[in-house]
Amino acid sequence: LLKNKSAHIIVSRGGYPVDGGADDIGGYLQGVLNYIGVVDTESFSVNATAYPDAESRLEETQSKILEFFS
Repeated sequence: LLKNKSAHIIVSRGGYPVDGGADDIGGYLQGVLNYIGVVDTESFSVNATAYPDAESRLEETQSKILEFFS
């Protein structure tokens, strides 16, 4: 359907992901994008945003995103 398109997936969770669990929204979105022809994807995720040290996790992910786009 689509050609020469790219997508960036950014996922945030209040807790920690369960390996192979139903909360893997990033994998689901990547599958949907691949299905419609968007195969050039990059994923970023930040977990445990409901925990007291969430600020450091957010800053770390933000640094990764900024580094990717620079």
